Amino acid sequence: MNGKKLLAGISIFCLAFSMILSLSVHAQESGNTTVIKTTVPSSHTVLLEIGEHGSVMADGKTYTGTQTIQVERLKEETYTIQAEKGWKVTEVTYGPEGQAAQVILEDSSFTAPSVNQNGNVLTVAVEKDSADADQDTAGTSGGKTPQNTSGGQTLQDTSGSKTDSVKTGDEINPGFFIEIMAVSILIASGCIIAARKRKE
Repeated sequence: MNGKKLLAGISIFCLAFSMILSLSVHAQESGNTTVIKTTVPSSHTVLLEIGEHGSVMADGKTYTGTQTIQVERLKEETYTIQAEKGWKVTEVTYGPEGQAAQVILEDSSFTAPSVNQNGNVLTVAVEKDSADADQDTAGTSGGKTPQNTSGGQTLQDTSGSKTDSVKTGDEINPGFFIEIMAVSILIASGCIIAARKRKE
């Protein structure tokens, strides 16, 4: 009986001790204050990847090629995309690297969402304007192109509507010379025969 009372007393003592220790630790933790400090950047980086013959204007500055620019934090930056004469912008994408989405331009411009992180990428694809190339071809096909031929010089209208030919003396028909020579031989023969008859 005494053993059971002793065991019960020890159990009660341990329980009381653990409760006192827990309250002490809790009081110690609540008494301390943890201060976490962080610095918020004033700007973020945006990578510009602009195709050859293209340009991007942002914040009053014009950029070409591949460049990294700084954009003010939480600013909704407006980008104006242009291409040189004879070239055209075919696609513009913007967004975090690997997640960029196609952008629809309005008057060659678009406004990006407010910037709150680094790593946004603006990509501009540029290619030759086929319509402009067709106009150049049409402008040259309607005129006259001088071509050197074996018999002389001929001006040909490449439009196919009419061909004007200018002939030089080298283009006279050879048959004409043969006829002249035959007539000359006949006349000479006649003169020789007439001269012999006179001598007889």
